[in-house]
Amino acid sequence: MHFFGLVKNNKIFLIIAILSLIILAITISIVNLGNNKLAINRQTGFTGYYDLKTKINKIANDNPTVGQNRNYQKMVTSIALIEETKASKEDKHKALYEAFNYIIVAYAETNDHNLYLLQKDLASFINLNFPKDNTDNLKPSCFDPICANPPSTEITNVINKIQSSNLPSYIKKSDIKMLKNFSYLTNDNSGSKTGDFLIVASMIKNNSEYIKLGINIKISDEIINYVKNAYPKEYDNFTQNKSQNPINQ
Repeated sequence: MHFFGLVKNNKIFLIIAILSLIILAITISIVNLGNNKLAINRQTGFTGYYDLKTKINKIANDNPTVGQNRNYQKMVTSIALIEETKASKEDKHKALYEAFNYIIVAYAETNDHNLYLLQKDLASFINLNFPKDNTDNLKPSCFDPICANPPSTEITNVINKIQSSNLPSYIKKSDIKMLKNFSYLTNDNSGSKTGDFLIVASMIKNNSEYIKLGINIKISDEIINYVKNAYPKEYDNFTQNKSQNPINQ
């Protein structure tokens, strides 16, 4: 009994020792990570840079489509200027705003919700490191159904007509993506949303492939009528100056 009790105690001791080593390894890893974060932030002179860079890399790794997107890669290059010791703070400031615009374009092309969140992260990063900036123009745009309502019934009907038509596939893909993306824009952006829809309506009206099928006027008018009813004030503002109205050109 004494022998088996000793073995049992030794097993317990061994388990405790192993757990202690694991906890120690985790603690060392956390400390090293914290030191690494602090070192990188100090090296660049930008608070929060390590966390921002980590998020950017994770998004690219989690979704290769985003990682391989040309505009996402341009954003990464712009952000990386933060690490250039010879670059001026003014150049880095400019690069951050360029990066924000690249995120918007990459987001519109991929509709990955993480890029909506990344806009917020970058805006916060800019505000943190350039507190005197007016960051009102860094409000995030939404281009996916997680942060926005789905397309309206009217626009969904237009999308279905385009999808079921005999238009070339590249036109279907491009026009449907535009219509969905503009639908995702919130009513805070109703002016831009109205203009975007009306420009697409004009493009469809004058597109030779739509004309060939005899559906250009019908689909264009459906988009215009939707905008008239949904955003009457914005529609009137947009069409006030006929010389700038693409529908009447």
